[in-house]
Amino acid sequence: MPKIAIIGSIIADIIVQTPRLPASGENLHVPRIQIMTGGKGANAAVAFTRLGGRAHLLGNVGADAFGQQARAALRAEGVEIAGVSTDPAHPTGAGILLVEPNGHTAFLIEPGANLTLTPAQIEAALRPLLPTLAGLLYNFEAPESCLLLAAGLARGQNVPLFVDAGPARPYSPALWRDAAILSPNQTEAAAILGYALDDDAAVIAAAHDLLKSGPRAVVL
Repeated sequence: MPKIAIIGSIIADIIVQTPRLPASGENLHVPRIQIMTGGKGANAAVAFTRLGGRAHLLGNVGADAFGQQARAALRAEGVEIAGVSTDPAHPTGAGILLVEPNGHTAFLIEPGANLTLTPAQIEAALRPLLPTLAGLLYNFEAPESCLLLAAGLARGQNVPLFVDAGPARPYSPALWRDAAILSPNQTEAAAILGYALDDDAAVIAAAHDLLKSGPRAVVL
């Protein structure tokens, strides 16, 4: 059973099915509201576990009901959460997703405790896992200092890096240049390369340019 560590967000997803976006000051009745555990890190850990792997999630939640819900949901999915810490001073991250019947969406997010992850937490949670890891997956939601430390620790043990390069942030290229797989979307690739990806030809060229910069594979 392959084992990976994942550094990424853990949030409460509040999904609102709405007939339309409300006007300023309007009270609008909606047909459905769902609350579930989400976030890029949590979602990746659940997906990997469902595929038969073993995922160790590293991140932060708050000392609140959403944090308790996240821990319970992840544990029920079989995700290893020893690396998930509780920050009593900040709430669990939360996002509100508004979904219209035509498929258009709007998203509001408060990162909360996700942004208080520290290098010391990464050191304590990741280092003992490294000798048995088949890979380290992270995105750019965590503080850059945490990711730089994690990437350095992984390189020291020849653990492959799998990098989801989002959200677009001016983070150091050291986080992705020697990745086994670098996976940005179109907006994120444009931010890394510094030019617009306006058509299919530009997207293909961008994939080649990213590949030339060091990663062993690029998924764009």
